[in-house]
Amino acid sequence: MDFWDKQRQKIQLRRASLAAIALLACIVFVYQSFQEPSDSSSSSSWFSFHSPGRTRHEAASAISGNDSTRSKPAIELVSQATSSSIPPPQLLPGSPPPVPSQELGQGGGDELPLLPPSIAPSPTQEISLPEKNLTQERSDFNASALANLDRKVVRKREIPQWRVILEEDLRRAKQEIKVAGPRNTQLDPQATRSIYLNAYKFHKSYELMERLFKVYVYKEGEPRLVHKGPLTGIYSSEGRFIHEMNQNSRFVTHDPQEAHMFFLPYSVAHMVLDLYVPGSHSMLPLATFIKDYVNLIASKHPFWNLTRGSDHFFASCHDWGPATARDHPELRKNSVKVVCNSDLTEEFVPDKDASLPETYLHAVKLPTKLGGPGPSKRPILAFFAGQMHGRVRPALIKHWKDRGDPDMRIYEVLPPDVARRTSYVQHMKSSKFCICAMGFEVNSPRIVESIYYDCVPVLIADNFVLPFSDVLNWGSFSLTVSEKDVPRLKELLLAVSEDRYRKMQSRLKKVRKHFLWHDSAERFDMFHMILHSVWTRRLQQMDAIIGHETSMV
Repeated sequence: MDFWDKQRQKIQLRRASLAAIALLACIVFVYQSFQEPSDSSSSSSWFSFHSPGRTRHEAASAISGNDSTRSKPAIELVSQATSSSIPPPQLLPGSPPPVPSQELGQGGGDELPLLPPSIAPSPTQEISLPEKNLTQERSDFNASALANLDRKVVRKREIPQWRVILEEDLRRAKQEIKVAGPRNTQLDPQATRSIYLNAYKFHKSYELMERLFKVYVYKEGEPRLVHKGPLTGIYSSEGRFIHEMNQNSRFVTHDPQEAHMFFLPYSVAHMVLDLYVPGSHSMLPLATFIKDYVNLIASKHPFWNLTRGSDHFFASCHDWGPATARDHPELRKNSVKVVCNSDLTEEFVPDKDASLPETYLHAVKLPTKLGGPGPSKRPILAFFAGQMHGRVRPALIKHWKDRGDPDMRIYEVLPPDVARRTSYVQHMKSSKFCICAMGFEVNSPRIVESIYYDCVPVLIADNFVLPFSDVLNWGSFSLTVSEKDVPRLKELLLAVSEDRYRKMQSRLKKVRKHFLWHDSAERFDMFHMILHSVWTRRLQQMDAIIGHETSMV
């Protein structure tokens, strides 16, 4: 097999790459040098073309005639070669079959590929200068070559310098939390270590959050659907958090390049009131609004596209909160969902998403008469009253309502004659245990209410991820009962010793501060604990976020 046969085979194997036009330019240059003496300008141009610092686009421009340092005869020869319609060389009998060409960037080097056969000159064809003007043909070829070159080159997204600085701060913070202990961390004077999984790590994390954490709140959107949520009712946690984020000055920054997280301040609860068509059983209007809102954010700001939304979050206490994100794939998969319906069967991911406590506020004015008597002044063993929906409450009523057992005060809605004698809150203050059975969703406002009135919560909701469960030791101040054990409820409650119960109830007084709203947020309150949940998710998801930032494009 002679030299030209080998060249034909190489051309057949590398036909996808246009960047190798450099080889053709080389052939043309050598051919020209045999025809007439080379001058210094052409030599200089050849050296300039092969300079290591030149980019692929500069190389393509030089080959195609857009580089002023190339000599005119060489440019015209390249144009003549690219415009000729020479049939591709055929493989010789017995030659090995062609292998798929290797794309740029995957072979370990940046060498330019060989010429596609459709533009390669035949070894037996004499190359001559054309007499016609090939400017238009050359221009068309250049545009096509550069377009294909852009598709072929695999590039990594560059991380902006401001992001590099932020990530480095977070890595140092994460390391400080990891080594937190009694020697390097000061606990809050009122803290009780037993209510935390690790009191030192939590307080170090909280301290660093106060020092470093910044959130950017998008300004787009008009109230009521955006920037405002309900301040009263069963979804008040959603509205209170949105309200606080809009007026907070310590954690909210107006410079997005300072932000570790980005908040999408829309209210699903208000969307249900304003967009949902009663009786339609369709969340489509809500999901469409959210999809359009996120797409608007992504089109106006670079930050969503930088991480595919993985450093963005929203807060919703409505049952439909998680489901409304499903029409936007990146919001659904990547963003942090801060939701009351923290159900493992509803696409809730504990390491990425955060559980939002559910509070039922009856008035804008926050409750102040909290707490309750000690164990000796609580004659009722267990209390529950509520609407009948979901899978657990009907079972609770079936097994424990109207049993004639004074220890078990289990009702549907509290009967009027009973309520006149003893109100709902008075029932809680008179009971040792308050039953917090799930309804339509796993969460229940009774959990927070039980904590308010020193009634040990009994949680009945399988697959429920409890609020702040990465920080709080829920087992130290509450009981969890499996749904299948509802028939054994009284037996399980009586099994709690008096000493254990006293400790559990005393811890409720210590943990209560984490479940309180204030007109102006205070340290360690509900707002700060929710924000701390977002902060810890940001630290836990650092590698995933960096992965999105450096993903191949």
